[in-house]
Amino acid sequence: SPALPRPADAPKKWTILQYSACDNDLYNWMIQDIDEAEVVGSTDTMNLVAQVDHGSHGSCQRMQLLKDAARGIHSPVVEDLGSVNMSDPHTLADFIKWGVKNYPAENYMVIISDHGDGWKGACQDWSHDGWMSLPEIRQGLEEARQETGKKIDVLGFDACLMASSEVGYELRNEANYLVASEETEGASGWPYTRLLNGNMLATFTDTLSTRMNLDPKELAKLVVATAEKDQDNLPTMSAIDLSKMDNLAAAVSNLGDKLGTTWTSKSTLKGMADETQEFTGYKDLTDFAEKVGSNWRIWDFGLWSAARNVVSAAKDAVIAEQHDGNSYPNAKGITIELSNVGGEYQNTQFAKDTKWDEGVARLSE
Repeated sequence: SPALPRPADAPKKWTILQYSACDNDLYNWMIQDIDEAEVVGSTDTMNLVAQVDHGSHGSCQRMQLLKDAARGIHSPVVEDLGSVNMSDPHTLADFIKWGVKNYPAENYMVIISDHGDGWKGACQDWSHDGWMSLPEIRQGLEEARQETGKKIDVLGFDACLMASSEVGYELRNEANYLVASEETEGASGWPYTRLLNGNMLATFTDTLSTRMNLDPKELAKLVVATAEKDQDNLPTMSAIDLSKMDNLAAAVSNLGDKLGTTWTSKSTLKGMADETQEFTGYKDLTDFAEKVGSNWRIWDFGLWSAARNVVSAAKDAVIAEQHDGNSYPNAKGITIELSNVGGEYQNTQFAKDTKWDEGVARLSE
């Protein structure tokens, strides 16, 4: 096996931390992702590091991915953790802390790979019968940030349905940019070889080598542009500026307030909600707001104005998006819950800090 290079004393430009919670039915696909990432491996400007939970197939391992074109994972194991619950937020925090300490860089990208379901969370662990809720994801990222003093530059979810208003708001203080999909993803996930070393774009590694000023915003946009070449597997992908989420949440809260008090008939509002671009269980926020803000049946200026403010705020937050125009013609980059705002939804910061849930609850009466 290749010799393990010692982390450089001087920080590299990027460290990419891949958190692969594959102790579930996605195991074979996620192992293939790691193998795919090895085609590129770590470079002079980039550390590529992974924590992979083999579950019933073995232990949980940390490894620095090295360049290797052969089939199968051949990168050396840096640390064997034994049996680990990847749905525990402390496990996520420990991995990030370890990665930041041992693989210093100017910028950090964390990719969380597994099942995902919007505000309901992500990361299923069969061996521990576990699932990480959205507040727990925030807890894990927050713990890592507080102990390392490093805010994640780009947070990516190689998981379904995570490009949502609730997710972005919950994690707004833990990362600068969020890259995720509005819709479900194919089981094969992100196209790592093309993302890191693609032909249709300047290769990721060459970009890092020749354009040392590649910043987090450019990297987030690069993921979206790469996904556009793989729409069968990734029909939607968005990059969201999390510094804009407070403004978006305030606009959505105002719209929720107006939905709860407007004299506009519920049937009219429900009709627009039904017609809004749908993803598995969620609706496109901008599409809904555009429908409300342009419907001639709405004579309530406050509601009309609030909807238009949401459109403006959402367009400001979504810095890049791609979608399959045939299947999702009205995808605009960020979703929201438009029906199920009771129960666990009330544990999200979005529900606690905005009046959106009250407005949606009125539509569901």
